[in-house]
Amino acid sequence: MNVAQLPGQHSALAFDFDTLPQGLYIGGQWRPASSGGQIDVVDPSTEGVIATVPDATVEDAASAVQA
Repeated sequence: MNVAQLPGQHSALAFDFDTLPQGLYIGGQWRPASSGGQIDVVDPSTEGVIATVPDATVEDAASAVQA
């Protein structure tokens, strides 16, 4: 997940999401969406993109159920 720094935030105080695992957690492993797609997460108060998350597919859901 990528998170943009918001205006007025100090980098020392902002949480660094880049240090966290990214993707879909399926079968004990982090992996990207099978389509490779991502969805922007928008802050409705600023209309700015604050993060991106994997765009899971039906196949991803089936893999999670099987796991």
